[in-house]
Amino acid sequence: MEINIKNLNYKNIFENLNLNIKENKVTLILTKSKTQKTTLLNLLFGKFKDYKCDILLGDKKVEYDDISYLKQESDSFFNINLLEDITYNLKKYDKEELNDMLKLFNLDDTILNKNYLEISNSEYRKLYIIATFIRNSKIIVLDNPTIGLDQKSIQTLIKIIKRTKRKNKIIITLSNDSNFLLQIINDIIIIDNDEIIKIDNKYEFFDNKKILSKINMDTPDIIKFKNILLKEKNIKLNNQDNINDLIKEIYRNA
Repeated sequence: MEINIKNLNYKNIFENLNLNIKENKVTLILTKSKTQKTTLLNLLFGKFKDYKCDILLGDKKVEYDDISYLKQESDSFFNINLLEDITYNLKKYDKEELNDMLKLFNLDDTILNKNYLEISNSEYRKLYIIATFIRNSKIIVLDNPTIGLDQKSIQTLIKIIKRTKRKNKIIITLSNDSNFLLQIINDIIIIDNDEIIKIDNKYEFFDNKKILSKINMDTPDIIKFKNILLKEKNIKLNNQDNINDLIKEIYRNA
C-alpha cells in the first residue's frame, strides 16, 4: 500500500503536484518553503477542503485516523495522568509495546501516574514520541523528531523507526538533521515549487554539496570523514550509516 497524490492544485502553493510514497520505507520530504510544508501536512490531515486532487491510501481517501503525527513542538498534556494523555482517544493499544518503548527510553512505568508538570522537558518529549508510535496508524509523520533529544535518545528513536517501518508502515519525515537522516531514510522527495525531484540513493544525495547547500543541510559527519580519508590518505571506504559500522569498515581496511 502507498500514498498517492494526483494532480494536486491548491491556491498558488501547489500546481499539478503528483507524489507517490511507499510503505516499509522512511521517506524524507523537503520543500522549498515552510508554507509548502505546512500546507502539505494540512492537506494530508484533511484540514483543508478547498483543493482539487485525490489523496489516496491505496484505493481509499486518506482519513485523519490513518495518520500519527509527531509535531516539531509537543502538544501540552492536560489530563490527570500521563497514561491518559498518551493514550488519548485510543480504543485500544498494545500495552507490551508501550512498556517496551518506556524501557528503551529508560523511563520507569511509574511515570505514567504523574502529570506533565512533574516531569522534565526531555521526559515529556520521549513520551510524546511513544504516543505517536503506539497509535498503530498506517502513516507516521515525523516533523523534526530529534528536537529536544540527546544522542542516546536519538539512537533509541532510530531503533523504533527501523522496526516500525517493517510493519507495513508509511513513515514520512521532515527534518534537516543529516546525521539522523542518514541512518533512517530510504527515499528522498524534494518539492521545488511544482517540480518533484526523487532521489533513491541517499549516499549520493548526502555527498552532493550543491543540493545540500540549496536546502540548508550539512553533510553527515560520517560522509565528511569518509571523504577526508579518501582525499588525504587515499583510503576508500564503503558507505555506512552509523559510526559503529564505520569503525568496523576502517578496521577492515587498516
